[in-house]
Order: sequence, then structure tokens, then C-alpha cells
Amino acid sequence: GPGGQATIPFKGSACGLMTVLGPDAPVVRMRVDGGPFFERQLLDHWCYYWRDAVVLLCEGLTDATHTLYLEVVEESPDRRILKRAPTSPFWVDHLEQAQCANRP
Repeated sequence: GPGGQATIPFKGSACGLMTVLGPDAPVVRMRVDGGPFFERQLLDHWCYYWRDAVVLLCEGLTDATHTLYLEVVEESPDRRILKRAPTSPFWVDHLEQAQCANRP
């Protein structure tokens, strides 16, 4: 969830993540080997339903051991990019819980 973070050591020239994407997909902020931070929005046009996805987090690195630091950004992405509004009862429950917790 928002504020969550992880440090991921990996060997190779790229790092990806197997995850589930849906209407609550966040923006993640990352850095590799202590370099500059960059952000990646995980929400895409098809996130009006939940699905398994492989997300490429970084690539083009030297084939060596690296450390990826990742954190979930607090702000919600702009859901207007969705091809249609989410209609799942799980999404309705999520919105109600977020409103109770004063989150977008």
C-alpha cells in the first residue's frame, strides 16, 4: 500500500516484478544502485479489472549485481486514463474503505 517499500537485490541487466494490476495500481518511485530516483505509473488503460502482469522496472544495466530500492507513492494516479470505469464489487468496497480512511 501507500508508503510501502522494498529493497531488491538482483543479478542481471534488468529487473521485473510479477504482480496483480487493477484500478488500485499505484505509482512506484525507484532508484538503482543509489542513482537518481525515477517513477513508474503501474496503472494503465486496462486496469479497470484485476489481472496478473509482469512489469519491467529497470533495464539496460550492466550484467552485474544491483540493488533496486522501490517505494509506493502516496498520491493516487489519475484513473481517468482507464478505458472504462471499474464495476467490480471489490472495487466498490475498496473505494468505500478508502473514503472511510480519507484516502483517494
